[in-house]
Amino acid sequence: MQRRTRPAYTNGSPLSFFRAGADGTYRVTVVGNGPIHETDRAAINRSNNVVRFNDMNYWRASEKVSLRVVHYPFAKPPQTNCSAPVWGLAPSPVDLPESVALYTWTYEPALTHASINMVKYALFPKAQVLEPWQEIVRYFEECNGCGLECHSNQTSSGPSAGAVTLSELHAIPQISHIDVYGMNWNGGLEHVDFKYPDTVSKCCTKCTIHPTATTRYGDQGLHFTEKVRNLVVTGSASGIAIVAGSVFAILALTHHTHSRVKRHLKNRNERKKKEAEIKAAALAEEQARVPLLVTLPSVR
Repeated sequence: MQRRTRPAYTNGSPLSFFRAGADGTYRVTVVGNGPIHETDRAAINRSNNVVRFNDMNYWRASEKVSLRVVHYPFAKPPQTNCSAPVWGLAPSPVDLPESVALYTWTYEPALTHASINMVKYALFPKAQVLEPWQEIVRYFEECNGCGLECHSNQTSSGPSAGAVTLSELHAIPQISHIDVYGMNWNGGLEHVDFKYPDTVSKCCTKCTIHPTATTRYGDQGLHFTEKVRNLVVTGSASGIAIVAGSVFAILALTHHTHSRVKRHLKNRNERKKKEAEIKAAALAEEQARVPLLVTLPSVR
């Protein structure tokens, strides 16, 4: 029986969306969703080619995006309108929308095999393109020093979207250098590159990994701040509607909560008043019976 050949990981070329330098090679800046320094923004915007991910937490509306990598089927929409072409990462064709400009197959064991991280897929396993090659699927295929640390089947979710992207960019000969911002591999252990956080720095020899602003994997408070900022900066009708809707929802919730508290206090006060009236009536009745009890002759 003829052995099937593993399909190419990536279909389409990121170079179609990049601009080469004067020497004919490509320098790429990859911006993860981890915390970045404010001073990093100028350096990122000087790059000809900028890759960002999923909802692009720290992106500001005026900043560059050459490609937006989206991890399906778990993708979040961008926090504000972004017209950049999408590079889809997915385990199966059914997860990819038709609008993606290029795509890369991923292998995530928990989608097909039982895992506490994704219980629903234990009951309804997902077919994956790379399942027949689960023992050999890896990132940074040309890296000889990582052994099993580069294999997707070492954790429930395989490599992260960031690691897959860096691996695919690193494998393109025309790309001479990759600047990495917003990545620190301090997330959970479901991704193989988080379990072995030194693998990317060891295998991505084209990469310069710039320190993140904090050691946290992300900062949801800052994410929300950037989201509101983008909505205000773009001034789009939909953005303003979202902000207005959010404010209205908060005010409505506050009013509803205040009304519930007022009703609760009113009912409690009425209940206490009624209890006091009942006690007063019982005490009055008891006091009225005392003289009668005293004047009655004892029965022998």
